[in-house]
Amino acid sequence: SYFKNSDDYGSQEIVDSIEEMVNGFLLQPISLSVFWRNGQFYPEGATELDSALIREPLDWISNYPKIQTLYNNALNHYSQSQSNEIQRKDVCINAYQAVEEITKSVVGKNKPFDSSFGEFGEQIGLNSYWTKILNQYREFSKEYGRHAGRNDDFIPDKPSTEAFLYLSGLLLRLAIEKLNSNK
Repeated sequence: SYFKNSDDYGSQEIVDSIEEMVNGFLLQPISLSVFWRNGQFYPEGATELDSALIREPLDWISNYPKIQTLYNNALNHYSQSQSNEIQRKDVCINAYQAVEEITKSVVGKNKPFDSSFGEFGEQIGLNSYWTKILNQYREFSKEYGRHAGRNDDFIPDKPSTEAFLYLSGLLLRLAIEKLNSNK
């Protein structure tokens, strides 16, 4: 991202060359457990889910800068959590905040997700089962990072953190798809 936003290195040709080299490197027959997107490395999880729930949301939320920043922060913390497990809480916090922010933009109020997820579901046309899922997501977020949960030392395990990040991407996708289909 620095290279794309800076003239220090001259032309777009140099930036394109660097991206081509990085992408070529990542296409090697062995997995490096990372992928390259918009000038940044991100850790890989399940390949099938990464595409739909990590890479694609980065495109969908490009029209929502605050949400994009929060989701990118969650991804960066996830990357850091590979070597520092305490970062997993920040993954959950930032992913939740991204979902909360899209809720605020739909509901049109500066109310927290805790008190507006029902209204959010109604406004984008979700049925009552999705409202139950949103409620459970809210409860997961409390346990996984937003609040201390039952134990201040609680750190979600890697699979749970990854699943929470994927679920957040899924909820962002659902909200944006519903918003776009209602236009």
